Formats: sequence, C-alpha cells, structure tokens
Amino acid sequence: MDCLIDEGGNNLADEVLIKVEGVTKVYQMGEVQVPALKNVDLEVLKGEFLVILGPSGSGKSTLLNIIGGMDLPTEGNVIVDGDNIMGYNDKELTYYRRNKIGFVFQFYNLMGNLTARENVELATEICKNALDVDEVLETVGLGDRKDHFPSQMSGGEQQRVAIARAVAKNSDLLLCDEPTGALDFETGIKILSLLRDINRKYNKTVIIIVDGDVKFDAPPIVKDGRTLIPVRTLAEGFGASVEWVSEEQKVTISKGETNIVLHIDSNIAVVNGQEVEIDVASTLYDGRTYVPLRFIAETLGLYVNYDEETGVIEIGNEEEIAEEPVVDDTSENTISN
Repeated sequence: MDCLIDEGGNNLADEVLIKVEGVTKVYQMGEVQVPALKNVDLEVLKGEFLVILGPSGSGKSTLLNIIGGMDLPTEGNVIVDGDNIMGYNDKELTYYRRNKIGFVFQFYNLMGNLTARENVELATEICKNALDVDEVLETVGLGDRKDHFPSQMSGGEQQRVAIARAVAKNSDLLLCDEPTGALDFETGIKILSLLRDINRKYNKTVIIIVDGDVKFDAPPIVKDGRTLIPVRTLAEGFGASVEWVSEEQKVTISKGETNIVLHIDSNIAVVNGQEVEIDVASTLYDGRTYVPLRFIAETLGLYVNYDEETGVIEIGNEEEIAEEPVVDDTSENTISN
C-alpha cells in the first residue's frame, strides 16, 4: 500500500488533521485470524490531497473505515483534529461521522426515488453549517441535472451527485473509497479531477483509495524484436490521455506537457511538434492499437524493467531506464510486417 501526496495542495502551515499511530486490524473468521493492517502510522495535513494505492486485499478500505469511524482497530490510535476517536462512545462516533466526515463510495448509494438535489439536500438536513445545495451541484457540473433521478443519469453523473452530497455537508474531511471503480477510464479521470478541484475550492482534506494494480486488457505483442502494448493500458496505468482518429489512423498520447502523435505503420513520431524516427511502428492488432513500449516510456519519463525468468514487464515513474529485452520472435504474440 503506497501513499501519493499532491504537494500542490493548500498551505496551512503543515497543520496535522489526522494522525494514525500503530494501527493494527485483525479480523476473526471463526478460528482463523486474518490480518488486514499491521502497525500503520500515517499523518495527513489539513487541506491535503492524498491518494492511497494498493492491490485488492492490502487493507486500504479497512484503513479508510477506521479513519472514518466506521470500524475500530485491534490496536492503535486515530487522532483527528486533536481528539483520539478510539475513545469515543457510539453516540460520539455517530456525531463524528455526521459532522466531520463526508463519504464517497464506489457504488454511489443514492436514493433512487429522490432527485439529485433531494439526495444532496437529505444529507445536509442532519449536519451543521451545511453548504448551499444548488451551489455545490453547480460546482460538480450538475446545475442543469439537479431535478433528474439517478435512473436518468449516467454513472459519472451519479458519482458527481455522491460527491456533491459529501461536500455539501461541509465536513473537514472527504473520504473516497475507490470512487472511480465502477466507471470507465475517461469518466474516472474526470471524477478525480473534480475531487482535486473541490480540494482547492473548499479547502477540504481529501483521501482517496484506488486499486494500484494496472490490468492489461490484452497481452503485449512483439514486432521486429520490440515490445508493443495496448495504448489504453498505458493511459490507464500512468494518467496519460489518448485520442484516436480512425480516418487518419492516428493516435495522440498526452501527459502533462508532453504530446506524442503516432500513425499506424509509420516509423515517424511527432513529439511536441518535432518529428522523431522510431525503430518500430505502431500497429493495429486484434482490434486494438498497439504502441512501442520503450519509446513511449522514455518520452513520458517512465522506466521499463523486464524479468526474463517470469516474463513480467514493470513500468514505473522513476528516472532509470532498463535495457529493453530482445524477445524470442517465435512467441505466439509475435507479429511481422
């Protein structure tokens, strides 16, 4: 389980909002003990935007539930705004969840018989100092959809309602449990951008947990002794955007200030307006667009590591670039011109 902190967040003189000390959680399943967390320490500053990454089963949701007062640790303390919530009774925990925490869940949890506005309004009726419902709905881009029911909205719009519901409570802390897990990639990116905007506009501390595993929708292939991967896999794994223009057989990959344009079956790429010769061309294979792994990784500032024993390709955000393997061209996923 890893934590990513957006250092561009609000500066509140490094004032600590949450302090997790030695938290351990063990679930008792009959006669079997299942450890979920072991001696976890964590500090979260006021106004911070924090993403917790990890594979399924690494304890992300358990940690979030403990911080949110929905679960108790086996050992350890959670201090929020100077108070140790582990000493709270049931009534105090209810007050804490109601007034201090805004929750965003993976599957929205909206009331189907209420409109978007009514769903948000319902949450504000049970807490103090709520924000204006219509203003919050405008902020999340649903000003013209507030009178629609969940069944009349897309998944992304429903998640925006769920975010508005959490924000409108005007809580100090926003806890988001895999808010993009039920959405497609492009909608998920928009939701994460929205949460970042809310962090900045309302000065809320935001903690998001996401699955840290990158799942390939198709295996890599080999062309001219070089490895190519599906372009969508690259985008989903490392926050790049992808635009495909079928009429021109062109794919554009963008991340930060880097813009890469590739044409299918062409050994010329355009990087930030400059033509660059590449040793293997992009290709269409099995209904997907494949791009050269090594070239894209180097251009985007990623590293690639190939384990010859296991056949596993690792792609990361570090500076070091490993030597690309020459893969046996008898592989079943090898293609030729």
